[in-house]
Amino acid sequence: LQYQKMLSTFVPSKVTTSSTTTKRHPDAYQNPPPTGPVPWCTKEQKTKISQQLLFPTDYNLRKMTLGKIQKHGFPRAGWLRCPNPSWLTSYYLEESMKRVNSTSGSRSDDEDYFLGISVGCNKGHDAIRTARMGMFTPEFDANQWGKAFHKNATITRGGCKQEFSSQATINAGSQSRTGEMHCIEPMPSTFHQLQAASEQLGLHAKGLLLTHAAIAGISEGTIRFPKATSKNVGVESIGIDYCNKYTNENCEEVPVYSLERYVERFVRKRHHPINILQIDVEGWDFDVLFGASSVLDKTHYLEFEYHIAGSWKNLHLQDAVMLLDGKGFVCYWAAAKRLWRITSCYFEFYNHWHGWSNIACVHSSQSGLYKRMEELFLETLKMW
Repeated sequence: LQYQKMLSTFVPSKVTTSSTTTKRHPDAYQNPPPTGPVPWCTKEQKTKISQQLLFPTDYNLRKMTLGKIQKHGFPRAGWLRCPNPSWLTSYYLEESMKRVNSTSGSRSDDEDYFLGISVGCNKGHDAIRTARMGMFTPEFDANQWGKAFHKNATITRGGCKQEFSSQATINAGSQSRTGEMHCIEPMPSTFHQLQAASEQLGLHAKGLLLTHAAIAGISEGTIRFPKATSKNVGVESIGIDYCNKYTNENCEEVPVYSLERYVERFVRKRHHPINILQIDVEGWDFDVLFGASSVLDKTHYLEFEYHIAGSWKNLHLQDAVMLLDGKGFVCYWAAAKRLWRITSCYFEFYNHWHGWSNIACVHSSQSGLYKRMEELFLETLKMW
């Protein structure tokens, strides 16, 4: 209800909406129901989490003002800004090894097709690495992509410097699989550069699908983003409210869709499970989740940001975690090769602190990846 009230006042003069009702296709994939509830963290585990991340316990929290909590945050919040999802790359590396000696006839259609979606794709670095990892193909090469994207342009460097991140190893003899990797980017200048890089490397034919659009909590319409200039290619700090606040006279209309509507219109195999969904929209992540609806029912793995910007400033992390828990997801704070579980391991502190951080969630029906992430969480608690 809180989100619906906020949405009703969200830049109404800049967004047009149309309502649609999506009916589930009889052959559409849907995640199996969870096998059981997520175990609650023990008192000892919660104590260890607060000690490792250095945020106040519920008892000490009562002695602090909200202003002090937000101003100071917690000392290790920076760990959660630029995760290295080793749990995901190791899982897909293992999956690729299984294909070395297997035949296509022994695999299901779901196993032979990969579907990834990057909402707020920006420079495309994460999308390229995800496509390489998920399709088991060296044709998606992060180094080549970086050179092509930076060609003939001055690019604003990203906060996490993804262009320097490592990429998945492709096993010799591993059979690649077909698929589609959606890269959705609303910034006109950044999108034009994405197009140029994709055309140079011929990646559209390999399954990289670029869409110039924004994703939000409404079904379909338009919203304004800054016009393309040589100075705003790759800028990461511009959200869907930017033109309404700052540069209305230098903006242009960009299509906007809910994620459910986007999948219905643009995904080739829209009834296929979504293997990986990445959301990075400068504080408007909950809008994307809110408009995802049935898309979450067929998503295996999800990443999104928590923030003080955008709609997050009026919401709490618990709003998203409860929504996803109802869909069967288990969520974790994501760091470099470390995870701390949030689902069934919640702290009162999370309701008062907002800050740039990353959350990784896995549907509990995906037993292999879920087990790997839960084991890493338990290993993290033993690190010190």
